[in-house]
Amino acid sequence: MKATAIDVLGYISEHYIGIDELSKLSGASRERIEELVATRCIPPHSYELNLQATVISAFGKYQLNDEPVRFYHRSLADWIHVAETLASKHPLAEVSRLVQEKFAADIKTLLGDRPWPWERQIDHAWDFLMDGSFSLCVKELSVEHMMTKELARATIRSIVKPDPDHQLSPNERKMLVGTLQDYDSVTLPFSPHEYPESSRALEAEAAAKKYQLNGGILAG
Repeated sequence: MKATAIDVLGYISEHYIGIDELSKLSGASRERIEELVATRCIPPHSYELNLQATVISAFGKYQLNDEPVRFYHRSLADWIHVAETLASKHPLAEVSRLVQEKFAADIKTLLGDRPWPWERQIDHAWDFLMDGSFSLCVKELSVEHMMTKELARATIRSIVKPDPDHQLSPNERKMLVGTLQDYDSVTLPFSPHEYPESSRALEAEAAAKKYQLNGGILAG
């Protein structure tokens, strides 16, 4: 079913916040938030809506053409606090580098001896963080949620085989069920217009369907 504008607006309004609310949560002004984004000290907004609509009623027709509105992940308040703490001692150009170094160190600590889920390692993760991609996917914009999601995706890809008749061993089934639950615990349901191309649809739910594991494993 094709996503409607109302569906998408409802989803974004439920899961993301405007810059004024982010300002209240973080204590940073609108201008400061925009400055921190511009200098890559924090991730950017998740969505920008250009709202245009025609409202028709008994009183006639009215055209709405609002200014673009940006929506942000709630977790950006935490990133702002980290950036501002560093900014009390360093210029913003240095803050960006320090934030990236902390991000990389936190990922390496969480991974331990496990392999990176991407070929480009930290460069991949930083790029996806700073272009807003991760903010579309995870409930909390934290290293724990981002890496749980990406490690789950890597495990799903390692277990699922293209052969339509492929059967899971008992150990594989147990591992896949646990991995799908891990994935579901940290990921958003995805916006209706993006869901068909999401990792939830193409990997997690496709795996659950292929191996008939849909019994409440995934909330979406």
